[in-house]
Amino acid sequence: AAIPVEVQGMVQDGERPGCHRHNAVVRFDTGTFGTMMSHYGVGYRIQRAEVHGEDLSVYLDMTRGPRVEGYDKGEPFTVEDEEIEAMGGAGFNEVVHFVDCILEDRTPWSHLDDAVHTMRLCEAVRRGHRGAL
Repeated sequence: AAIPVEVQGMVQDGERPGCHRHNAVVRFDTGTFGTMMSHYGVGYRIQRAEVHGEDLSVYLDMTRGPRVEGYDKGEPFTVEDEEIEAMGGAGFNEVVHFVDCILEDRTPWSHLDDAVHTMRLCEAVRRGHRGAL
């Protein structure tokens, strides 16, 4: 996975406790960058993601169930539900995977290093940090 190396974060606290608005542009060690908007207190849980690359756009909306729109050089393409299943498929059990990795002395697909990078990024965004991490 790519590691965040720079962030331009902005935060605004809402009128009620826990109603934060977080916005950030994040640059990764691969040279790519992305934007993140996470707003609590909007009255409804909305889960959307957009992925854009050279001649490619994919829109994912998980708000009411998986819905994906994809465009390659402006032409629409279909992404089937099974192509967007969680890591390991619908029946994947993260706890069993983690325990198996401990018993077999393997590194799990996601581990503490991932969590540390994620927490550093989250803390930087929350502080409104602007610059290198």
